[in-house]
Amino acid sequence: MIRATHAAAALAVLVLVAGSAAHAQTGPQGGGLWIGAGLGYGVAWPSCQGCPTDHRGGLATFLKLGASLRPNLRLGGELNLWMKHASGLTQEMGNLSAALYWYPGGGAAFAKGGAGLALTHFSGGAGNPAGSTGFGVVAGAGYDWRLARHVSLTPVVNLYLGWTGEEKQGGAVIGRGLRHAILDAGLGITVH
Repeated sequence: MIRATHAAAALAVLVLVAGSAAHAQTGPQGGGLWIGAGLGYGVAWPSCQGCPTDHRGGLATFLKLGASLRPNLRLGGELNLWMKHASGLTQEMGNLSAALYWYPGGGAAFAKGGAGLALTHFSGGAGNPAGSTGFGVVAGAGYDWRLARHVSLTPVVNLYLGWTGEEKQGGAVIGRGLRHAILDAGLGITVH
């Protein structure tokens, strides 16, 4: 976990420093709708009462869309999802959040934060799929590198936490106190 945390922190610092250095490439334009999607790698720390706590690496993806409120502030919805398939079991955890994206100084670097639903889903093996929903929060940083007038390459670092409570399989409770922490780094395309 320490290596992943240090790598994510270093990437976040790099994104913010690069944003300051490349300030000439403007960030979000005032007004208008935007949409973005991307892929990356994430490390998840799922846990529940009586379950072993460990970390797992897997595919991370995001989809976000919204509107620019001001030249340095966006409001949007965001889906962050982490997935892993191993030994016949597919694990999916993530958050569906309303988020604010702040571009300090109107540049291309941004910080974000939001809250919404946390989701877990497990399938495969001999039993029925299991899953739960609950409360989640997301925080992160990124940078919009302009490729064209309305298209940016967007590296991001995300941390999403979820408290989904009871995990149910076929209507029966099979886990209590389910929660997750996921740290990911990814690369996406934003159209604005």
